[in-house]
Amino acid sequence: MTSEAPDKGQRCAYCHGVTGVSSYDIVPNIGGQKKQYLIDELVTFRASALDKPLGADQDRFSIMMAPASYDLSDNEIIEFANYYSRQSCKLSR
Repeated sequence: MTSEAPDKGQRCAYCHGVTGVSSYDIVPNIGGQKKQYLIDELVTFRASALDKPLGADQDRFSIMMAPASYDLSDNEIIEFANYYSRQSCKLSR
C-alpha cells in the first residue's frame, strides 16, 4: 500500500527506501512500523540533534538521523509517521 510521501520524504527515502523498506542491511526498515513508535523516535532524534534531551531513558543521538530530523515540525513528524505506518513492511519487487 502506498500513498503520497510527505514533502520532505526524500530525506527518508535515501536510506530507508521510498516505502520504508531499505535495501541496505544496516538501515532499519520503517515501513509498517507503529505510528506512535515512529513519532516517538523522530521526536527523540530531533531533540537530541537540537541538544534538548528528553530524559536519560530517551536521550538518543544518531549521526545519520540528526541532520534528517533537526528541522522537522511536529506536524511533519506526524505526516511521516502516518505515511510510513501505512506502508507494507515487505520489499516490493
